[in-house]
Order: sequence, then structure tokens, then C-alpha cells
Amino acid sequence: VAFAPSQPRTVYAVLQAKGGVLWVSHDLGSRWSLVSDNDNGDVRPFYFTQLAVMPNNPRRLFLLSMKLMESKDGGKHMFYADRGVHVDHHAIWIDPRNPNRIIQGNDGGVYLSLDGGKHWRYLDNLPIEQFYQVATSPSDRPWPYLVCGGLQDNDAWCGASSDYRRGGVTGKQDWFEFSGGDGQYAVAAPSDSSIIYSTTDDGYATVYNRATERRRGINPYVRDELAGLLLSGKPPYAQKYR
Repeated sequence: VAFAPSQPRTVYAVLQAKGGVLWVSHDLGSRWSLVSDNDNGDVRPFYFTQLAVMPNNPRRLFLLSMKLMESKDGGKHMFYADRGVHVDHHAIWIDPRNPNRIIQGNDGGVYLSLDGGKHWRYLDNLPIEQFYQVATSPSDRPWPYLVCGGLQDNDAWCGASSDYRRGGVTGKQDWFEFSGGDGQYAVAAPSDSSIIYSTTDDGYATVYNRATERRRGINPYVRDELAGLLLSGKPPYAQKYR
């Protein structure tokens, strides 16, 4: 729910409903009318469902969803307002004194606009990425040892535990990316730190070879021992694994 600061009796609401997505009331919520059933305004209701109204314009809206949606006619028509920005938007702040200054947060971090959302700048000086898990390679071989981890919706990464440069490990130049999606578990093989195992969303598992820069899937899957088919209908305990 969001009020229009310049017209306080106007209230917008994003709902998870079969009959529509965006609703508006012009009498502080006593009566509501459907504005739009555009699902792009709320792709995953349990994950997004946020909106904001421009402080100086009651008909200009931002709806936070997988994409950042904008409307200039009270929600009747929407368009993408997040060119060059990471997906999955969760938070937005519009400066009440200068509406051209907007800060928004998504699964990629924090972005700033100084022209009302036409262009966005990624604020890369904030250490706010979310690691699911962190692991290290054996510290005795090689040195510096590797620190690996999976970032929420930002792949899996490894970096050196130390650096000979003045200032040490300072940024992305010290890390390498080797798996996509929601990076989760990531760990180097104890016997060879050039071999790195990782998992991502939906249970997908991979192994990455730093020497060859190749990655391959290693998911176990069930096979019918006789027909060689996946998911033969046998109970799980009777299945053979790859």
C-alpha cells in the first residue's frame, strides 16, 4: 500500500488476487477500483509486492517486482524502468525534497538515480552481498589459500585469502566467478584447490577446473537398471544412481 504524498486521499494497493494486480482509492480506502491486471507489476507476490508514488505527482508510480516497473498515468500503462539494473527489486526511497533522487535495492545491491529513474548507478562501495556459505581450501597448499562462497542471486565466487599488493584484497579484481544463479555451497577439493565444487538453486551441482576453465554438471540422477530411463516409476530405494 502507498499513499500519494501530493494528494493524500489517493491510495494505491498491489494485491495477489485473481481479479487484478493494482487498485486505487481516492477516498482513503473507503472505495476501491481496479487499475491494472498487468502481472509484470507483481510477478512473485510472496517475494515482491512493493510500490511507491512520486512525492510531486500522484499519477507517477514505481512497482517493485522482478523488473522495476514505472507508470506515468496512475498505473494504467507500465514500462520497464530498470535498464542496466539487476533484477528482483525489494526496496525504494524517493527523496521528498528532490524526487529526481531515487535509491532502490534489489538482489544485486543498491542503485542510485539522480534523474528520476532514467539512469541508474550501481553503488559498488557497500559490502552488503549475502553469502549463503563460505569455505576455504587447505591453507598449506597453495598459499594464499582460496576463500569460496555462493552469493544470493549473484553466482559463486572464489578469491585469494591475501594479496601482495599494498592494501591487500580490495575488490572484484581479486575474485573469480565460476558458477551462475543463486550461488550456494562452494568448496575447493582438499587434494587440489584448482578443482572447485558448487551448488546452485534447484539443486544443481557442478565442478569447475581452474586449469582448463571448464565446468560440468555432476548431479546424481536415478536410472532404470534395465531400460536406462530416468524416473522409471520404481520407489526411490530401488533406484540406481549414476
